[in-house]
Amino acid sequence: MLRLDNQTEILKKCVRSDEVAQRELYVQYRAQWYMTSMRYGKSKYKADNIFQNGLIQIHQGIHQFDPQKELSSPNLSEY
Repeated sequence: MLRLDNQTEILKKCVRSDEVAQRELYVQYRAQWYMTSMRYGKSKYKADNIFQNGLIQIHQGIHQFDPQKELSSPNLSEY
């Protein structure tokens, strides 16, 4: 898990479209996010779609994230 101050800095950089920060965020959380997708999707095909849609939502809404909250499990409840 990223330390809170490090997570805050990464999020700030992601908002500014810093590709290195975006990659770091992805690398840090991809396993947890994918496991969450598997719980919702119940199959690899559905989980891959959920995971991809989640990444798109994160990218499009990164400016709305509260840096004081943990990012380990994105809200995938609408899938």
